[in-house]
Amino acid sequence: MKNTGEILKNSTTYALATVIAQVIGVFTSIATRRLLTPEMMGIWATFLIVLNYCLFAHIGVFTAVGVRIPYLRGKEKEEEIQAMRDTAYTFAVMISAFVVIILLIASFMLKNRFDAYITLGIRVVAFVIAATFFYNLYTVMLRADKKFHLLSKALIVNSASMLFFVVILAYFFGLRGIYFATFSATVISWLYLRYGSGYKLKLGFKLKQLVSLTKIGLPILIVGIAYTLLVSIDKIMIIKMIGARELGFYSIAILAFTYTNTFPKLFGIVIFPNMQEDYGKTDSKDHIIGYVKKPAIIMAYIFPVLLAAAYFAIPVLVYYILPKYIPGITSMKILLAGCFFISLTPLAQNFAISINKQTVLIPMTIAAVVLGLGLNYFMIKSGYGINGVALGTSVAYMVYFVILFYYVLKHCEKRSNILKFIMGIFLPFVYAFAIILLLERCFHIKNIFLGAIVKASIFIVVYSPMVIYLNKKTGIITKLIKRKTSKKIIVEPEAPIGVIDSAEPELL
Repeated sequence: MKNTGEILKNSTTYALATVIAQVIGVFTSIATRRLLTPEMMGIWATFLIVLNYCLFAHIGVFTAVGVRIPYLRGKEKEEEIQAMRDTAYTFAVMISAFVVIILLIASFMLKNRFDAYITLGIRVVAFVIAATFFYNLYTVMLRADKKFHLLSKALIVNSASMLFFVVILAYFFGLRGIYFATFSATVISWLYLRYGSGYKLKLGFKLKQLVSLTKIGLPILIVGIAYTLLVSIDKIMIIKMIGARELGFYSIAILAFTYTNTFPKLFGIVIFPNMQEDYGKTDSKDHIIGYVKKPAIIMAYIFPVLLAAAYFAIPVLVYYILPKYIPGITSMKILLAGCFFISLTPLAQNFAISINKQTVLIPMTIAAVVLGLGLNYFMIKSGYGINGVALGTSVAYMVYFVILFYYVLKHCEKRSNILKFIMGIFLPFVYAFAIILLLERCFHIKNIFLGAIVKASIFIVVYSPMVIYLNKKTGIITKLIKRKTSKKIIVEPEAPIGVIDSAEPELL
């Protein structure tokens, strides 16, 4: 894997900044749940599901831009890159106007079927989607250009503005305030990226280029839709078969999943443009397989520490600050196991996209969705409720991870080496799971806070051999320590703290 120093630097800055953004986000999530009832929280969670699917209306154009820019940079075709930016920008204007008009019309047609606050939500969310299109386009371009410092600033702006508007507006207007808080924070974040990027974009596009981008991006978009369905099938099944109140309880699991999944996701975000640029220079699969294997090993050994932190800390947070959401704690603990596996899959997906095999990802992801759907249906019908949904979803994530990594690695590795690699990924997970199982069985401390401190401390001590082994094998911890103490990254005026964790702005 080339560019290790640059990737490590960006990932470290990204990770440190994410901590700050996550802290702000935690306060926002707490404020939201304290200001809304579980029922209202369930309705807002439903709106977010709808919003996420509407964002796919760009038919893959934005996705293709993120894939092609680093590849063309590897080929040194800067003029083609600029033409591509203009085409995508013009398309964003057109699709935003289209979505707003359609949703506004729909809101007036449905106003007699729903309560007024739901109709208002449809109208405001229409403009949230439009603003998010532009935010996403700028985010994709900046990632492709590896301008992670500006993206970092934008995330802090987004998180801080979201917290500010939620506290002010939701306090006075409840769920209606959440609508306008989301819109305000999204617009501010987009404008910050627009003026900070310095991109000179103009209206006007080449139809041939738009068609080319669609051909590249549409299969990736379909995978993205299927993947979004995979990571939201649990929410859909709960709202459909159990109800908004239970989805409100399950929002604790969603909260834990969102924040723990951020760190491995940002690692993949930093890696992808480097992988794609290298592939543009060599067109060699063997040359870029290291961008999958080494990060996967590092994440597999470090990620359980983050998951354990969430496992022990979030119940304390819920117990003392959000007691009405206590029924969601068990489902949260179960879903964290699935989070381990699904968080690794973007690395393999990126490789498949780099070698232009994105269409193969479609049936794999759809199969995982069907599996998750079947398991969740069985669990609900068997009376296991949201805990069963979390278990069924986690199993589907694990199966998807195994199938996807096997497919990707077979391009460059023998079967025996693939199985050995996958077993190596499972090892730290199984070890961490065994530690937590023993802690839960052996320690029964009535004080929630004290119990969490004791169990977390024991976990760190017992799990530490895994981290020591990882450092011995890769030297990653030593490199991080050296980089943290290096003056080169301490005195750097253009290296602010912050991180973008996804292609969308913070949406609670």
